[in-house]
Amino acid sequence: MDRPAKILVVDDEVNLLQSLSDVLKKKGYSVATAQNGLEALEKLKERYFNMAIVDFKMPKMGGMELLEVMKERYPQTPVVILTGYGTIKSAVNTMKKGAYNYLIKPFSPDEILLIANKIMEMRIPVDNYDQKLEGEKKKFVIRRWYE
Repeated sequence: MDRPAKILVVDDEVNLLQSLSDVLKKKGYSVATAQNGLEALEKLKERYFNMAIVDFKMPKMGGMELLEVMKERYPQTPVVILTGYGTIKSAVNTMKKGAYNYLIKPFSPDEILLIANKIMEMRIPVDNYDQKLEGEKKKFVIRRWYE
């Protein structure tokens, strides 16, 4: 059976954090939450996430700063930026910095689920490759042991 995909949701608005978490959990995702970028970085140190959903404006460390750190330290984790202050210019800048997508609040649960599903479809070949690679490593170790 497949492991549930892990999603990190980062937003300083507690109500949005909870509702997004609920929507994603109902669809079978494993969800962790953080209320700012610094808290998110601590969670990223603890485990791998298949995706991060990050608010643009937050105290302590905002979404753009978190995006830049994640692209450097965790480049394999796609980041979706959420904002209530969206402009075309900020969307373009965010995408240039490496965000996978950019959503303007308010958005529908279907929008975030569509994006999450697309990202998870991309991860399947990577997971299959990792499993195949692990199998090949085991075969190699067993062969070497018998030689």
